[in-house]
Amino acid sequence: MQSRHLATAVGVCALALNFVTAPAQTTRPADATTTPAATRPTSAPSEAPPLDLPAMLSPTFDQIAIVRQRYTADRQTLTQFYDVATSPTRHNRLRKFDSDWLAALASLDPQSLTPEARDKARDLRELVHTNLRNLAAEEKRDARIAPLLPMAPAVAELCEAWRRLDRVDGERAAGLLDKAAKGIDAARAALPGMASGSDISAANEIVRGLRANMRAWFNFYDGYDPLFSWWVPGPYKKFDFAMEAYAASLRKASSATRPADSAPATQSDEDDAPATAPSSAPTTAAGNSDVPDLSALLKFPHSEMQGVLNRLGNGRRGQRSKETDQRWIDGLKQIDFDKLSHDAQIDYLLLSNSLQTDLKRQKLPRPTTRPADPSGIRGRPIGDDGLRVELDGEMIPYTPDELIDIANSEFAWCDAEIRKASREMGFGDDWKKALEKVKTEHAAPGRQPEVVRDLIHESIDFTRAHDFITVPDLEAETLRATMLSPEQQLTAPFFLGGAFIQIAFPTDAMSYEARMESMRGNNLAFSHATVGHEMIPGHNMQSFMTARYRSYRNLFPTPFWTEGWSLYWEMRFYDAGFAKTPEQRIGFLFWRMHRCARIIFSLRFHQGQWTPTQCIDFLVDRVGHERDNAAAEVRRSFGGGYGPLYQAGYMLGALQLRGLQKEIVGGGKLTDRQFHDAVLQQNAMPIAMLRAALSDQKLTRDGPAPWRFYEKPAAN
Repeated sequence: MQSRHLATAVGVCALALNFVTAPAQTTRPADATTTPAATRPTSAPSEAPPLDLPAMLSPTFDQIAIVRQRYTADRQTLTQFYDVATSPTRHNRLRKFDSDWLAALASLDPQSLTPEARDKARDLRELVHTNLRNLAAEEKRDARIAPLLPMAPAVAELCEAWRRLDRVDGERAAGLLDKAAKGIDAARAALPGMASGSDISAANEIVRGLRANMRAWFNFYDGYDPLFSWWVPGPYKKFDFAMEAYAASLRKASSATRPADSAPATQSDEDDAPATAPSSAPTTAAGNSDVPDLSALLKFPHSEMQGVLNRLGNGRRGQRSKETDQRWIDGLKQIDFDKLSHDAQIDYLLLSNSLQTDLKRQKLPRPTTRPADPSGIRGRPIGDDGLRVELDGEMIPYTPDELIDIANSEFAWCDAEIRKASREMGFGDDWKKALEKVKTEHAAPGRQPEVVRDLIHESIDFTRAHDFITVPDLEAETLRATMLSPEQQLTAPFFLGGAFIQIAFPTDAMSYEARMESMRGNNLAFSHATVGHEMIPGHNMQSFMTARYRSYRNLFPTPFWTEGWSLYWEMRFYDAGFAKTPEQRIGFLFWRMHRCARIIFSLRFHQGQWTPTQCIDFLVDRVGHERDNAAAEVRRSFGGGYGPLYQAGYMLGALQLRGLQKEIVGGGKLTDRQFHDAVLQQNAMPIAMLRAALSDQKLTRDGPAPWRFYEKPAAN
């Protein structure tokens, strides 16, 4: 809904402003259009020749690259979730994962691979073997140094329950911490002569990690759960102090040992064992393997432009000038477009569009910061000319006023629907009274994580029951959560998603008014409506898939793909009956009205017609927001961290995807599930370009034809 763990947060033409190569980000990049002129990189000499882009093409298809990328990304996801170093749960889970992969790689038909791919497949098998050997060595080491780690079982129990979002028992947690602190003190007193230098050195590293695990665990609950905050802070402080002192003693003991005693912690007799899966590896049930369909990955389309885009991401990070952009544009002209594969033509057009848009943006006068109004919010309206440039970059063939007309048309549909739900609740056509009732139904203090957990499970089950999209078991297993701080809630006051579940709820440091607004804004119906948007099949699935498919296209971020995809799922869930009660329908409709409002207030602001205070008033009066939450929305919209079309991208991107789904699935080209899988495997791009990619339409250097995607909704 607000914060995305993708590089797709600013807009499609951010490529030439801030090139990135990582598949996912935990925070949004700042809006590069607000960078002071004095900090911009120096322009390249104007007489510099075009870049030799044909030499950067990747004509050879590396069959194993995407397989290795999948293995690496999946294993990293598991290690991030099962992150308590000595936990048997972690060891068993990673052993199953690597054993599954070893079996799948062994079953590959060598004749289906090129000679080079066979060598790389052998290298990948050896990597998996190595990981299994290292895991066995870690387990042997952990068993040997267990007396040095008396706190490890308590840390594993508490942190693994947190990962599952189990209800925390503050009294029991306090008891475990108190007992663990005493065990640490006893181990510290007995430390001299307990173990060899290498074991002490290994224990020191593990203690540091366990202490970090517990700090994250404590910060998740403290202040948010009243009983936790009553029971746990004292014992936790005692535990953390004991861990700090014990770590210091371990460091001292480790440095006092002879160098010969300091062998690597992973060295063991098992390093010389045959490179096979351990006999204790769990048996994988049929249909429950951790390995995706490798035959499908081996056939995944290859883009010759990948080498160009990789060079771009690695070589032009942060550069921005007319001269450097023009060199890349001139270099593109040297490539024979018609000889490129269809996948590479899409990449060519994405790059060309992004560079051309950046050049247009640089020719515009620099937006001036508007004076602060009573809201204290400033912002920089970019004007009609700036909006036209941004809309061209997003391949949107509508004017700002036409887009506002679309928003009002969608608003009218929402008005009719919410009045129907209001009548069912007994409030007649006064839907604001019905909305007020919905806001009073929220979780008790400390219980919001459980609410979100249950909603996520419900959303996953609903997605699978309707066969909407392929949900990887590993993704559903490894959903991590964090709590939004009071400071973060000033600009992100609602439950969010992405690589993490981000839960907003009051803390004991907030005022009474702020607590009430936070609970009302995160009521049960609102959270029920956004769970599919934020997690699966929404932003969390985007984050998961864009790390695994065409990750080089993360260079082309656009909210129309990122936010449009997630709002599209709100629409699909609503149509499919995920909202079973009028209260739940009102939750969905509140957010859809909010996205209509975002188009209107953000475009009116950038046209110079509305002030931030007028935008806040509009959200309160037209949508029914709490005033503080409305101010947070407007502050976030114009604070410099988002592109000018970001807020419009939610609804407009969803409407584009709805039109594209009707065209592709309704036309019989793909099933619903195939369509949704394909959208994520294409990665980020303007939806008009996605349409070209999925329809295999013939392309030219000029790109796809303009697409008027909007169809007015049927009368309620």
